[in-house]
Amino acid sequence: MEGEEGRVRRENIEKEKQIETEIVKLEAEKIELQAKLDGINKDKEALEVIWVDLSGQKDALQRKLDPILEVEMNTEKDVQRLNQEEHATDDRIARQEIEKKRQETEKTREEAEKNKWALENEMIALEKIMDENKKKFQTLDEGGYTALKRIEEIINIINGYKSAKY
Repeated sequence: MEGEEGRVRRENIEKEKQIETEIVKLEAEKIELQAKLDGINKDKEALEVIWVDLSGQKDALQRKLDPILEVEMNTEKDVQRLNQEEHATDDRIARQEIEKKRQETEKTREEAEKNKWALENEMIALEKIMDENKKKFQTLDEGGYTALKRIEEIINIINGYKSAKY
């Protein structure tokens, strides 16, 4: 029969084994979480590189778009001015010449507008990809935060076991 002292010692040994087993499990979980966190950080870095590239492409498209917008705006003003001139003249020959200039200016404006639409469609496509990548980044960031918090919890639990042991 086991005495009180023996029972207490046996229970302490069992408790220490349970704690050691728990620490091993927690350490394994911590290693797994750290690997997951490393993967998340690597994926986030890749998305950041893609973001910078897409942002550069978008800026380049905007630089192409700006002069086209200026041409479109100026030709719209020219069309309005020519319309006013056309309505203000009574001379049929002058009116026809003004009408021809207005039609040419209108073609220039329409061409600028087509170019604008093409560039805007490219920008829309880039922005869509950027939005999708932003959502992926946020999801990764949340997963990384969750993993990091759990790693901190594990470290605190292990430290608590170790400090209670001594």
